[in-house]
Amino acid sequence: MKAMIITGASSGIGTALCRCYAENGYYVFGSVRNTKDAKDLNVVLGDKGESVIFDVTKKDQIRKGYKQIAKKTSKIEILINNAGIALPAPLELTSESDFMDHFSINVMGALNCIQIFLPLLKAPMTTSKPHQIINISSGGGKRGSPFLGAYCMSKHAIEGFSKVLRQEMLLYGIEVCVIAPGTIKTKIWDKGRKNLNTNKYSTSKYSKYMERFSKWLQSLDDIGLSPENFALKVFKISQKHFPPIRIVIHPRPFIGLFLQDVLPTRFFNKIYAKKLGFPKK
Repeated sequence: MKAMIITGASSGIGTALCRCYAENGYYVFGSVRNTKDAKDLNVVLGDKGESVIFDVTKKDQIRKGYKQIAKKTSKIEILINNAGIALPAPLELTSESDFMDHFSINVMGALNCIQIFLPLLKAPMTTSKPHQIINISSGGGKRGSPFLGAYCMSKHAIEGFSKVLRQEMLLYGIEVCVIAPGTIKTKIWDKGRKNLNTNKYSTSKYSKYMERFSKWLQSLDDIGLSPENFALKVFKISQKHFPPIRIVIHPRPFIGLFLQDVLPTRFFNKIYAKKLGFPKK
């Protein structure tokens, strides 16, 4: 049995990944945080997988999930760390708790799952294809974006620890791949826009600029990849004997990512300022 684990499987990218891998011969363990989401995911997976209830920030819950999985299989071939949050806010006004939430979920959540599920990944391979850890990063893992400070910081951290992990996993022959999505049509940005529209920012100098940013996020959603399209691309990448160390999946890769890598940072800073209507200084 080819088995795998996908975290953050209650909606969006996570659910699409579960469905894609289940349809392509894997027994999928998808993590969710409550019984309602567990029931919904079990409907999606049918007899090709099952939900596992745990919060990636709580090691005791993850260990219970490990026991559930270990009853079904002695090894997993792929771990996809997908669980994450994005709560837009200006850095000046971002609360300590919001910062900690980004890092505890987006960064420590991934590390917790790696540490606890590593024994299943280290189990002897039945084929010559190495087992894999796939960490879902973001375009924000290599660059910044206004009002996404905490999110970008956490994704930079994912990129950094993946580099170290990749070197250390050479000991076990486990591949580590970072996948950086561009704009995907998921609920993560719906939740983000709700955070932007809360009263705590309405009286600040950032208010009108955050409204414009919210509309910008909506426009990006309109051109974003569907979760299903993204999931299929991830699946194909993971089937390579040696997957790329880092790969970007973006609806407009040349404009959205390549140009940002080659053009001056100040140039893009001015584009952001103009897009948001910042006054010229």
